Amino acid sequence: MACASCHGPEGRGGPKGGSIVDPSYLALVSDQGLRTTVMAGRPDLGMPDWRGYVTGQPLSPQQISDVTAWLVAQRRPVPGRRVSETDSRRSVR
Repeated sequence: MACASCHGPEGRGGPKGGSIVDPSYLALVSDQGLRTTVMAGRPDLGMPDWRGYVTGQPLSPQQISDVTAWLVAQRRPVPGRRVSETDSRRSVR
């Protein structure tokens, strides 16, 4: 996937992009915020808008859901914050 070319093979940061698995970041951003970033990028930080970046082959809705679900799965449990599995699945679709 294109993410690794900037963020490294495990998302910890690479030559062009920072970590996308930083615990502080993942604890603060909502599932929908992650999904929006996957789709629209962060032009202010140099991350392209992937909706139409590769001619004829933007990220499919399934790829967007898969990447978002992977990012959500990288979150560490936050003490005192309980999220059910059902809520997690519903929020990334």
